[in-house]
Amino acid sequence: MTIETLSDHLNNRVTNTKQIFIAVAWIIAALTSLKLSLAVLNAINTIPFLGLFLEIIGIAYVSWFICRYLLSAANRQDLALQVNSFKEQIFGTTP
Repeated sequence: MTIETLSDHLNNRVTNTKQIFIAVAWIIAALTSLKLSLAVLNAINTIPFLGLFLEIIGIAYVSWFICRYLLSAANRQDLALQVNSFKEQIFGTTP
């Protein structure tokens, strides 16, 4: 085994280990943010009437969205065009 092959083997091993550590770090970050989000939601629900108030706001917004965009065919087509435009801005145009 030459030094060059040993160096290549060690370099491949370090690269694979880096990828594993990065994946584990992303998993830990995702779990931490999920736990933090659940803690914040639980804190909001313990405040009297705030959870109910936010739920009523959510229901009102969903009702407005349905009336504005989903009841008529023309509005649905307009919404589809807006969504496709947004997807093109984010992901770019597909060939």
